[in-house]
Amino acid sequence: CSSDLTGHVKEREPIKVQGKKKKNAMICQKETNLCFIETECGKEYRVPADIDGSVLEINANLSKYPSLIQRFPTTEGFIAVINPHAKVRFDLMEKVWTCSSGELG
Repeated sequence: CSSDLTGHVKEREPIKVQGKKKKNAMICQKETNLCFIETECGKEYRVPADIDGSVLEINANLSKYPSLIQRFPTTEGFIAVINPHAKVRFDLMEKVWTCSSGELG
């Protein structure tokens, strides 16, 4: 079975953030599930926020075009936009991976 994400992305309700104070933003913690990704084989993967903050946007295009995650991970394939809380210590976080345009396919 292929590992292509041509299956399904189960996401939350759309978030309609308004104004300077980001009214209606969803509060999240590290363990908050942003979405679940299901492959063609039926394997399901949980996608946690991994940071405490406010979810400003969930990418609605992923439910129609889940392959965007693989094809354009740093642009159209983003999962969510999260505004971290002011108390988040980035210096204590482990950097997992950052891609440059030369590393994309």
